[in-house]
Amino acid sequence: MSGMGGIVKFNGERVEQTELDRMLNILRPYGPDREQTLKLNNSGFVHTLMRVTPEDYFERQPARVGSNQILCSDARIDNREELCSRFNLHPAKAKTLPDSFFILKAYEKWGEACPNYLLGDFTFVIWDAKAQSLFAARDHFGVRPLFYVHKAGTFAFANDLRALLSLPSVERKLNEQKIADLLVLLHADTVQTFYQDILRLPPAHTLTVGASGIRTKQYYVLEENINDIRFSSSEAYAEGLREKLTTAVNCRLRSHTSVGCELSGGLDSSSIACVAAIELQKKNKTLETFSSIPPHDYEGYHRPGWSFNEKPCIQSIAELYPNINPNFVVTSPDDQQLISSIEDTFYQQGTPTRAVFWEWIRALSLSARQKNCRVMLSGASGNTTISWDGKCLYSEMFFKRKWRHLLKAVIDTIKNRPLDTKKIAREILSTTLSDSLWSRLISRRIYPEPPWNAHSYINPSFASRLRLQERFHELGWDPFYRPLSNGRATRSRILLKGARCDAVDHISAMRSVTHVERRDPTLDKRIVEYTLGIPETEYRQGFNSRLLIKRAMKNTVPEFVLQRRFRGVQALDFYPFYQECTEQLITYAQKLEQNDLVDEVINTQKLKKVIQELNSMEMQPLARLRAMQSLNRSFMIASFIHWEERANC
Repeated sequence: MSGMGGIVKFNGERVEQTELDRMLNILRPYGPDREQTLKLNNSGFVHTLMRVTPEDYFERQPARVGSNQILCSDARIDNREELCSRFNLHPAKAKTLPDSFFILKAYEKWGEACPNYLLGDFTFVIWDAKAQSLFAARDHFGVRPLFYVHKAGTFAFANDLRALLSLPSVERKLNEQKIADLLVLLHADTVQTFYQDILRLPPAHTLTVGASGIRTKQYYVLEENINDIRFSSSEAYAEGLREKLTTAVNCRLRSHTSVGCELSGGLDSSSIACVAAIELQKKNKTLETFSSIPPHDYEGYHRPGWSFNEKPCIQSIAELYPNINPNFVVTSPDDQQLISSIEDTFYQQGTPTRAVFWEWIRALSLSARQKNCRVMLSGASGNTTISWDGKCLYSEMFFKRKWRHLLKAVIDTIKNRPLDTKKIAREILSTTLSDSLWSRLISRRIYPEPPWNAHSYINPSFASRLRLQERFHELGWDPFYRPLSNGRATRSRILLKGARCDAVDHISAMRSVTHVERRDPTLDKRIVEYTLGIPETEYRQGFNSRLLIKRAMKNTVPEFVLQRRFRGVQALDFYPFYQECTEQLITYAQKLEQNDLVDEVINTQKLKKVIQELNSMEMQPLARLRAMQSLNRSFMIASFIHWEERANC
């Protein structure tokens, strides 16, 4: 795990050591084990290291190659064995070679095409002093971020945007468009950040910059790399997934400390924990699992089919695998006050987020650090890959005119689960109706009233000034957030949309606080391409869904977990706070609305009205959930504006 940054000046000016020192002060928390700066005439680089893998003990960055090239990276390369074969290296030698070595060798062999030959989580920059050219790349799904500023002949980069904000030449001017996009959940943009000067390199992109300018290029297009996978039996699909999941987990166990795993008791985290336990047992090692649970007396938010406490599922896994050591972290309003945690987010991670679940993730990672774990496995992307529910099956049948199959599915559903018949109709209509018809018949909104009115407290005049209605259409983003007509396209959009980019940026920045590296086997490139190439019918048949992972994990994950009829609720500390602390929220809203920019951006009157109605018995559970999520986004943005103005003083 690394903090990395640098500056290159193409205008003839020298890089000052004070500039590098400013960046180093921000990036230092990423690297408690080693830090180094390197300054040349018109360029300078910063690198801090936390040793996570055994090979990190041999890492020396910024890495110099001869007298011309310099590398800075934040990377974990997973196909080291394959690369050794390609480079004619003996596997035994790889034990003393850091991951940066394989990046440099790949660049030496394949040039700017080298990211295509790398597997893992990575972002890196290579500066060629002789050619006065800089090349940068980000991994296929953007797990490791890269931010940059390019102005007045100077290019600066870092994997934490706060390092760029530390530079005097970078203005802390807020990006109103990004603020508006977050408030209405418009996630089409993967480049913009909350600051006008700072941009983000999108996933699967490279960047080249020189005196003549800057160029970005997409080196990997997910849908173009998915092949149709067809086997003769469901068992064959399941076995293929099991093999690939074992490989993905195995390469993420590389650590010189204990390995942890988030374990909620759901299908994704349970599958990863069980596979990891099997693989670690072969080496007589223990797996530490970390689970968020509510206080024993909590009886707050209720929603049919959902549960706050998945402890019985977790215990059944621990009973099956003796080398699993379960750790339970209790979260409650007393432990994490939402308002203070929102403001802590800006200090620790730099920018706001749409999500409500950062506190419990941070709490689990801090608990893992106490157990000497520098690696935390996660199944965060599993719903889109290994445990996809086949939600696009019926719309695919409709568009492919498979009427007989569709009729049979509808009849089976009517017989077995008649209440789901409405879901089938909704699924098909959502992909066929126009925006206006969908709004009138399904969403029951008055078109063309802005569709975000139901879930956003943005000030209408601010939304109008930012042209949000037009922006949705210009960017091709569905304002009703409906799935596309086929599963592959829907899942590709989920994996690569701007919301996910924002999320991984926050997860990455969280490392500087927790000193724990989160690794997600369900986002392994081989897993993604395999699971998106499988027919939708392997995920869903009739009223049964998530069939692929259930078949793959049979006899690995306890049957009690595989056949559970409920889903777990995340962000346990979030729900009770909104229900129990309305007076505190009203007071906070009144404080924030005194800020002119906040009042311009947020409809504060609507905000306070919703807070007062939150505990009304007339409000349905789903409506209450959406209201709490909308409130959280509004408070997040309002607090960020207020915090940023103080930072500029």
